Amino acid sequence: QTPGRGPRISIILSIFLGIWGSTMYAVAGWIEDEISSRYCLLFGRIIQGVWTGGQQAVEQAYLSAAVHPSKRVEYTATLSTCAVLGFVTGPSIGAALSQIDTTIYNLPVNANNSPGIFIFIATVIMLIQTAAC
Repeated sequence: QTPGRGPRISIILSIFLGIWGSTMYAVAGWIEDEISSRYCLLFGRIIQGVWTGGQQAVEQAYLSAAVHPSKRVEYTATLSTCAVLGFVTGPSIGAALSQIDTTIYNLPVNANNSPGIFIFIATVIMLIQTAAC
């Protein structure tokens, strides 16, 4: 068994968790009932937080299993830097996307759900790329 097989499956499963959370985030903007919409958004964001933390833990486990010890610190630092860049740029992307106010296929895309739609699309791309490797 290759060292990355177990973590790879865990990463793919965690990406599905991210897709679920992103879907809830995006759909929250389409729910008419304000209370249901807020709960859907809240639980979607909670699921996304669990996804992010879980995925980072699995990525660290993969690095420790697949990378030679002499390169482990370098790769771990690079991975951590990418995560921090995502945390820093994410709110800026969300702020830019919150300016969108349009309709696609009779579904509103606005400040309430455009960041969720963006995260959903990015997560599906991540799933395709991870599954292909």
